Amino acid sequence: INELLLDPNIKIISLTITEGGYFMLNNEEGDDVSSLLDLNDPEIQQDIKDPEHPRTIFGIIVRALKKRREMDIPPFTVMSCDNIPSNGLVTRKIVLELAAAMYPDSGLKEWIGANGAFPNAMVDRITPAVTDDMIEFVKKEYGFEDASPVFCEPFTQWIMEDLFVNGERPKWEKCETVMFVDDVHPYELMKIRILNGGHASL
Repeated sequence: INELLLDPNIKIISLTITEGGYFMLNNEEGDDVSSLLDLNDPEIQQDIKDPEHPRTIFGIIVRALKKRREMDIPPFTVMSCDNIPSNGLVTRKIVLELAAAMYPDSGLKEWIGANGAFPNAMVDRITPAVTDDMIEFVKKEYGFEDASPVFCEPFTQWIMEDLFVNGERPKWEKCETVMFVDDVHPYELMKIRILNGGHASL
């Protein structure tokens, strides 16, 4: 993967790694905290000590962006699809903090900040709790005994900030469930307060 990310044809990489994969500090201060990345995490420390052989996805991203800068290749867009409020801003902050730690005094952090793109996005599709009927359905239809099958509702919605490096992205707006907006935050609030709240009540 380290070499694949140096291909100029790679314009976007997407992340679906769950909140635990972001190595965030435990704080309740919101987006204005001075530091978001847990620099003392053992895996992050390994990336800092040996930046040319990163182990975390963020270390891999930082190293690839460093190499692309050296090769005079534009950065790729880093697109988080994880269920984290302001996921693009969170991803950007973590990448910038790790870039400064892995390659101090190199100007890499500033280059990524000026040239990179980290769009906010919100994916909405409810996956209900597993029931005995779901387990029986999978067994009958597919012949598998799965104690935790994942079912989802037919509705799906993908709201995304139209923020990509050099504007290069697929024409996802042609998909009826995708919407590009200037600000994802109101849709996040709507999902949490109306959709999630209503679903929890039911």
